[in-house]
Amino acid sequence: MKKFLILLAVLVLFCAFPVCAEEIPVYINGERLEFDVAPMLVNERTMVPMRFIFEKFGATVAYEHETRSVMAGYTDSNGDSSIIFFTIGSDTAFINNKLVILDTASFETEGRTLVPLRFISEALGHDVFWNEEESAVYITTKI
Repeated sequence: MKKFLILLAVLVLFCAFPVCAEEIPVYINGERLEFDVAPMLVNERTMVPMRFIFEKFGATVAYEHETRSVMAGYTDSNGDSSIIFFTIGSDTAFINNKLVILDTASFETEGRTLVPLRFISEALGHDVFWNEEESAVYITTKI
């Protein structure tokens, strides 16, 4: 009985505190980003907080609470503009009114909306590299 109670206590503690995988480092032009909600892998895609990553790239973000829709606008250094539109939880998005199917839909956790980092980065014209050895993401912006 005593062993059962110890095992039960261990299981309760294990379930009460989520087991976190090692944090996924994300770098933009060599600078490591610090997120308030850690990036996570979902369906082999790195998911990051939406507003933070859009603003880090210099994009403006508008969120419509009732429809859970997001629109982000970005103008690069050449003056080329991009508009990204998606609904949280949907596996579709629009880039400049062109439909794009996402492998992983955005979702909410810890009061933040997480989005696929590669999709957002490439939609804004940046290069993304996944370093398997380091389990890290490297993004190079086009200046």
